[in-house]
Amino acid sequence: MSELVLRDGTCVFIVKLKETACLLQEDFWSNVGRYGSYFFSVLLGTAYTAVKPIGGLLRKPVSAVLTIAALIGLYVFVSSTVTAMLGVNSEDVLVLPPLVSN
Repeated sequence: MSELVLRDGTCVFIVKLKETACLLQEDFWSNVGRYGSYFFSVLLGTAYTAVKPIGGLLRKPVSAVLTIAALIGLYVFVSSTVTAMLGVNSEDVLVLPPLVSN
């Protein structure tokens, strides 16, 4: 891959670029594959960490009812907030501006 050559009393380090480029490209694609699996590992780990405490709350009946009510309330709050932010109404889903003629 590389050579150390003595020219005119000076050491010169020569790198063969084609071999290096091929090796770097193979390393690049193997890293791309590893980042995909890393992404899913982080995603699943985050979901597990978020859901694990909720599972503990579902063991007792009183805390289970409160937990389910809180999850339903959170869903309603987030969905209504996003609907209001996007300006979506059930009456007028698609509103086209009036055509202006000259």
